[in-house]
Amino acid sequence: MVNIDAQDFLLRGWALYYRGVSASVRQEALQAFERALELDPGSIDGRIGIGAVLTDDLVLSFSNSREQDIARADQALSEALERDLNRSMAHFAMGVLRRVQNRLSDSKIELETAIALDRNNARAFQQLGLTLMWLGQPETAIPKIEKAIRLNPYDPNIVSYYWALGSSNLVSGRIDDAAACSKKRGRQIRGSSLCICGLPRRSR
Repeated sequence: MVNIDAQDFLLRGWALYYRGVSASVRQEALQAFERALELDPGSIDGRIGIGAVLTDDLVLSFSNSREQDIARADQALSEALERDLNRSMAHFAMGVLRRVQNRLSDSKIELETAIALDRNNARAFQQLGLTLMWLGQPETAIPKIEKAIRLNPYDPNIVSYYWALGSSNLVSGRIDDAAACSKKRGRQIRGSSLCICGLPRRSR
């Protein structure tokens, strides 16, 4: 039986999750997902939402307890995937988390799985591109990130897509293309308080 109140909190959580990035919005999203899971302890989407927000917080350096949040995100996403392996967003979030953990090969597998389950998952294409770049394959990364931009050109966090594309072009030696991406990123970010916008931080 569907828990209507839990569903309401899930809808709120995802609506907040897909807004422009800020620490306060991410906190609201996390609280909504946590409340959904309290109301429906079996909720797969509640677990995915919690894992996705915590992983974003790690990437954005919003986390104040890095190791604890890594463990909590891993547990939430692992539990979600134990219940249903066919959730693109679960594999997406796990793929980003694996990169945070410097498990790049695992990250690639998870993100490729996310895309196989949902060919319109723009964020999975973008994040796969970033993982490929860290794996030393920037030429392979570029078309993935370009596909992400085509799929979702109006993402509130599109700045991060152009950062990823520019970085991959730069690493590939495509200086002019990297400069063009930087200009596009500058136009997108102008007037916004967002300075990182979903950029991944590689763990040391």
